[in-house]
Amino acid sequence: MIQNMNLIINIICNGDSEDSSLIRFESLKNGNTMKMYNTTINDCISNGAFLRIYGENTNLAYENISFSNITSFGSLISNKSIKSNVYINNANIFNNTNMNIRKCGIIKNINEVNMRVTNSKFYANSVKNSGGSFCFIDNNKLNVTIESSYFRNNNGINGGAIYINSEILEKQNKIFSIKDTIFTDNEAKNMGGAIYVSCNELNFKNIENTTFLYNSAYAGGAIYINNTNIILSQENKNTFINNTAESHGNNYASNPYKITLITDLNDLTITSGESKYLKFQLLDYFNNTVKDFSKLYSNLILQVINNNNNNNNNNNNNNNNNNNNLYQKDIDYKFLGNKCFFSQGYCDLNNFKIYVSNPISINLSFALESYNQHKDIINMETQNLKINVSNCKENQYKLKFHKNLFYCEDPVCSNDCPINEGKASCQKISNDKKNSISNNLCICLPGWIGEHCRNKNFVNMK
Repeated sequence: MIQNMNLIINIICNGDSEDSSLIRFESLKNGNTMKMYNTTINDCISNGAFLRIYGENTNLAYENISFSNITSFGSLISNKSIKSNVYINNANIFNNTNMNIRKCGIIKNINEVNMRVTNSKFYANSVKNSGGSFCFIDNNKLNVTIESSYFRNNNGINGGAIYINSEILEKQNKIFSIKDTIFTDNEAKNMGGAIYVSCNELNFKNIENTTFLYNSAYAGGAIYINNTNIILSQENKNTFINNTAESHGNNYASNPYKITLITDLNDLTITSGESKYLKFQLLDYFNNTVKDFSKLYSNLILQVINNNNNNNNNNNNNNNNNNNNLYQKDIDYKFLGNKCFFSQGYCDLNNFKIYVSNPISINLSFALESYNQHKDIINMETQNLKINVSNCKENQYKLKFHKNLFYCEDPVCSNDCPINEGKASCQKISNDKKNSISNNLCICLPGWIGEHCRNKNFVNMK
């Protein structure tokens, strides 16, 4: 027990790199307890974690303590016990720095952790890794309650105040409760200005009466959740004020979660070679548009492919895997312009075309490329899109594209024909297969007469 040590100052721990510390505590199998009451430690330096906790079964109690202006090459408190029960009450942890880019948190906890934090303040702490105050990693069981506490002006790479990254947790062994607590002015360079979570199915319904204000991050100004099974209640009287994010989710955000087709598709029939515009939007779980200005999610490419259950599948796969090879042998269709990059949350296929040898109905589907980490968990809201590729219209020319593929082209007239002004149309008047001005005629639309359809055709109502 360390008790009533009112002031410990100017201690320098200059041991081997990452192995120096002020206190090293190791518990036995049957359990040991470390208590620290009424203690102040200021202005110290350590070439490793300042306090190190090891062992099999550890009980830790910190009450009425103040740690400030401590610079360590690692966490201020590093808890690596196999099983630990941690109690923190009336603590003031401020102006501390973890300089180790490989070690997270001011207070780091791994393995099985049961923790209760009450009436405590964590402010102006800085971590070169993630978790500006608390870091929970590689936990097999996690039961944490934080009540009536205050987190201000803490910062880290992910999770300006709290960082949780424990994918090995079982569903029944992970509870994280935060009540009557304030997170303000915390900052993450990347994700989660106040809190970052990467942990499947972590129950966050127990965030209650908690205020998040002026927190900031690249994504998730207050909270960032990096998984697919999210439980986050919006009914627990939490307050979000002036949190900001550069990419998406001023208050809360997740990794990219779904892609939706936002083009109005009233007409799904096109002629061979006709350009079709398709626009897609990238959203997170909370329907925030993932703008990703700095490309932290790497390049995300959307590709349109044929999902028809026929012999054309293999040909089309070859076609799309090599867009530089324009022509393929023995195919009945060809896609062009069927790839796009997401930019600021949107992917535009501005000139998507399908060339066919005969009219056909094609079931389009969509695939992602070059996304690595999240590729397999992004959902396509539009799984299949049936599009009919028809023959040319009566007034169009049917022209050869390549081998047996054709495309349709509207007749061309001279520049004097005011088609774009809505005064005339260009009509095919020859059976010649060549689309030329001499084979077409500029015809005035109703209401227009004269040379080049310049004059209005007034009706005498007398």
